[in-house]
Amino acid sequence: MAGFRTGAGESGFIVAGLALYTVLSLAYLAADSVAGLTLVRIIHGFASAMVVPIAMAYVADLSRVGSEGSHMGTFSIALYLGMGIGPLAGGVISAVAGMDAVFLAMTGFSLFSLLISIAFVPESTPRPRPTIEKRGVLAHPAMRAAVAFQLINAFANGTFMVFIPLIASLSIGLSTAETGIVISVSSLSTSMLQRWSGRLADRYDRTGLIVAGTALIAATLLFIPSLSGFPALLLASLAIGIGGGISLPAVTAIVTVAGRDIGQGAAMGASNTAMGVGMIVSPMLSGLVMDLYGLPSVFYLSGCVCFAALPVFRLLARRALSPAPTGVRV
Repeated sequence: MAGFRTGAGESGFIVAGLALYTVLSLAYLAADSVAGLTLVRIIHGFASAMVVPIAMAYVADLSRVGSEGSHMGTFSIALYLGMGIGPLAGGVISAVAGMDAVFLAMTGFSLFSLLISIAFVPESTPRPRPTIEKRGVLAHPAMRAAVAFQLINAFANGTFMVFIPLIASLSIGLSTAETGIVISVSSLSTSMLQRWSGRLADRYDRTGLIVAGTALIAATLLFIPSLSGFPALLLASLAIGIGGGISLPAVTAIVTVAGRDIGQGAAMGASNTAMGVGMIVSPMLSGLVMDLYGLPSVFYLSGCVCFAALPVFRLLARRALSPAPTGVRV
């Protein structure tokens, strides 16, 4: 089935979101209270919602049938590379020029991205929306499986990103620089695998890749509390990054194919919403568990949740194999 646009205004949303990003980067400097910082973060989240899902929908709309994994994997390289380099660059800038310089640099990067988008991102051509969208995004069987995975994956990554600095500093005694490297290695390794894994997702069973990658993440989370020393924690971070690198192109390929029925904007929006919900629930629930049972229990909880949720994902994926509007291969 040929792809269609999600509607007019895609590039307009991206430009508006990046413009808001640029302004908000300076607003961090003016925030002098918890309430002010929270407000800036909330608006920053809205700006992110105007950029990331729309950009993903834009790329998905351009993906050729049978090459969804390669196209989305290539796009995701930039996304995860930025997530990996950002903490390292921020730490270096802060050490050399102070914290204010970090937000000034973020302003400059946002402005540069804004100018690139204005100059090179063309406006999309509006086309009719698919009728299946009227039934809701989760009416599509492949989207139910994809949303379930994103919840699982975000829960695991939320645990890792929020609590690995605590276990690194409190239990293992790593320095701030070493902790930053551990966090960055996960995102960087995920980034490096995106295109290769995307090609695998175009050739082989996407569900199998997702299950394998998630199982690797879950097993690593269970082992983290027993680790000691910088090299061991670095290897754990690498394993989690590899797990994400294997599974994420496959799930974005599934979402892309489903998006041809429900609209790429709706599909990517639902996928990113599930990711956001998982990232919110994970630190809240894990923080409560840590208060009650200690820091290691946080990683045990996350690993067990991932393993327990895999059969649910697998069941949803099998149901998606039944005749569907896309004939989506999961």
